[in-house]
Amino acid sequence: MKALPYIIIGIACFVLGWFVRPTGRQPAVKTDTIQAPPIVVTQTKVDTLLMLSPMPYIAWLPGDTIEVDGCKHLKEAKMYTDDSTYTAWVSGVRPSLDSIRTYRQTQYVDRYIYRDVVHQPKPKRFGIGLSAGYGVGKSGLTPVLSVTVNWNLWNF
Repeated sequence: MKALPYIIIGIACFVLGWFVRPTGRQPAVKTDTIQAPPIVVTQTKVDTLLMLSPMPYIAWLPGDTIEVDGCKHLKEAKMYTDDSTYTAWVSGVRPSLDSIRTYRQTQYVDRYIYRDVVHQPKPKRFGIGLSAGYGVGKSGLTPVLSVTVNWNLWNF
């Protein structure tokens, strides 16, 4: 029965140490993903078509009247159009696209993601302390007040 208080004190110290241990929380790390918009590349082929305009030809006819109906004066159109996304040149009798130059609509965005890294120092395990309690000596169990060098199992 003399050992019962020591067993109860030992169990109480264990339970108290169990409930006051550090929770081991880690710092929250938040990440984000940046997706770039797709880059659209447009290729334009330019082709040139040679069209011969109708030309009058010389013909010897036996009569004194000549009808010329194949000769017409056609007006050639030339136009230039531009915008923030393209520049186009159109020309011809029946206007068609001569050339076009397109400009990309890509925006480059630089974003820097900062992350704080917290370094926690390792807990110190060894220490010097002042102890009070009971000790075993020549005269049995006696109260003791002592300076100790100890190794910490739990820090609180």
